[in-house]
Amino acid sequence: MAPKHKLLALFLVLFLILFTSYTLDKECRGAVCRGDFPAFYTASYLYNNQPHSLYDTKEQKTVQSKHWQSLKESHLYYSYPPYVAFFLKPLSFFNPKLSKLIFCSLMFFSFLFSLKLLNQNSFSKLAFLSFLFFPNLAAVFSGQNLGLSILLLAIILKYVDSKDRKSEMLVGLSTGIWFFKPHFALFVVLGLASMRRWRSITITLAVAFIYFLISFFNWNKNWISIWLENTKEFYNLDSIFNGHKQISFIGFFENIASTNLAILGYLLTMILLVLYIYKSYKEGTKAFIKYLPFVIILCSPHTMYYESGLVLVPFFASNSRSWLFKK
Repeated sequence: MAPKHKLLALFLVLFLILFTSYTLDKECRGAVCRGDFPAFYTASYLYNNQPHSLYDTKEQKTVQSKHWQSLKESHLYYSYPPYVAFFLKPLSFFNPKLSKLIFCSLMFFSFLFSLKLLNQNSFSKLAFLSFLFFPNLAAVFSGQNLGLSILLLAIILKYVDSKDRKSEMLVGLSTGIWFFKPHFALFVVLGLASMRRWRSITITLAVAFIYFLISFFNWNKNWISIWLENTKEFYNLDSIFNGHKQISFIGFFENIASTNLAILGYLLTMILLVLYIYKSYKEGTKAFIKYLPFVIILCSPHTMYYESGLVLVPFFASNSRSWLFKK
């Protein structure tokens, strides 16, 4: 693709972000129009103005119904840890439309940077093909945080093969930052421990401890129990309203297949986890890179359909590095 065509394509994508951000959702209830962004904006607003009401559903409804027409009778529950809301604070410095534009643009450029990081030779083709995959398109334009997750996973997979100080630091930092989704980051830690990558794990724990301190001193000393209690409430509610969108083993068998088959979801999860740990221990980074994206998606207790975009990360890698392209 010629440079001018690349620039044109980039401006087209930015226009789509601008359009979906400024139209918000009004009467539209589609995923691409609204997504989960109202929950992030609400967390930012409450953390800035009423921090102890962060998980108060009544206050969440009040904020969301003011800005989103389709949320007059319902609301999107904020369930992330309180330290995530701390980093979301700048969002409410702007009106919701501009805030969503900024947020979506950051996710979009995070996604593009992950492509460039792993495969510079086929960047244009991969960028085009990746956005043909609807979960990626929906996540980036609706205000999900998949772009950041893909970037962190890309950094981990690119540098985990090396054991020099810089690479291990980047792997540890990326894993630690990914604790904004603890149910994803823990699988990375599990694999790193299987490979005995203690330096990376130490850096990861240092970042996680910073998260802990932020919540402890800046929100509530009992934040872990409060957050876990609200996470449990969210999981139960989300299973009712969004169970059909869950794609992990546990989510599928609990919400889509049959509650009588829920035990099968847990069994498949344990089998894949044991295989992942064993292979990572025996084969090292080759198995870690191969299994990690699938383990995160299939073994997490809560994985939504748009997060299936994580499985594309190995495809982003160049032919010389990716197990998917080796004969």
